[in-house]
Amino acid sequence: MVDGDFGTPEQEIPAEPVDGQLWESCMTLNDHWGYARYDSNWKSATTVVRDLLDVASRGGNYLLNVGPDRLGRIPQPSVDRLRATRRWLAAHGQGAAVYGAGHTGLVAAPPWGAVSRRGDELYASVTSWPAAGKALHLTARAPFRITAARVLGSARPVTVVRAGDGYDLTPSGPAPDSLASVLRLTIEPPPEAPAGTGTGLTARSWANDSFTGPPAVTGVDPTVNKSYRFDGSPDPGVPADHFSTRWTGFLQPRFDETYTLTTVSDDTVRLWLDGRLLIDSATPHGPKVDKATITLQAGHRHRIRIDHTERTGEAHMKLLWSSPSQSQQIVPQRRLYPG
Repeated sequence: MVDGDFGTPEQEIPAEPVDGQLWESCMTLNDHWGYARYDSNWKSATTVVRDLLDVASRGGNYLLNVGPDRLGRIPQPSVDRLRATRRWLAAHGQGAAVYGAGHTGLVAAPPWGAVSRRGDELYASVTSWPAAGKALHLTARAPFRITAARVLGSARPVTVVRAGDGYDLTPSGPAPDSLASVLRLTIEPPPEAPAGTGTGLTARSWANDSFTGPPAVTGVDPTVNKSYRFDGSPDPGVPADHFSTRWTGFLQPRFDETYTLTTVSDDTVRLWLDGRLLIDSATPHGPKVDKATITLQAGHRHRIRIDHTERTGEAHMKLLWSSPSQSQQIVPQRRLYPG
């Protein structure tokens, strides 16, 4: 969660988006990373496509190994599966469920497939097509409205009805694709605040790990996204060990929603919002993820304070946020104001 640009869970797909970093599932087409003439345990094209949809719906990337032989040739079973996946992605615009799409907190992961989001459209990829007249239930985690629905590759209608904690989607006719059939749902998302104009948070760093005395350096950090492996410390006048930083100012959310604030820290972190202590991870630790949820008001500037200390070893400090309408990301500069 602190080293490299991506986390790489190997031979597995996380059940949820990975906390604190971008990620990609690193998998093989059979049971070997390199070429193995005797290994014929190939994943089917159906498995590859459905794995790809699961990964995309959880905000990840699919890193798929092919294992060429000593002459650089890709084994024909790998070629066959990759071509089948390409055909699926190209058919009926189904690739929109993967390319440029990602996790949405608006809905819960359904038992009948996977749901990804691209702008104001949800792509419900159905791997268990319902019997005639039966509905697919979509559980909503936040308010939104479906304004249109269609099955890609079919002119047949989809009936959309509010039901219980979400929507019932009833497609007509048989599944148009045996690997996975995609319902494109056009949605009216929650109202969004105008684009922010922030420049970052005020950052004060001390040449000790107790915030004692005047700060050694004061400035504005555009984001809280620090890894001091190469820089050593916040400033040449601050030692690489036993320093502390306090960020203060305001955070301005995009939506009226419940947000998850996530910190990735080493060695300690405490975070307040509007005077309320949300994260209190003050016992020295190695790289660690902490999370807290709070309801925020779109466009309102919520006062924020973050205290971070580095004792010895490496120093890391990241601040991320997510909500039903906002996938996890480092809180961007335009949403942070000094103070």
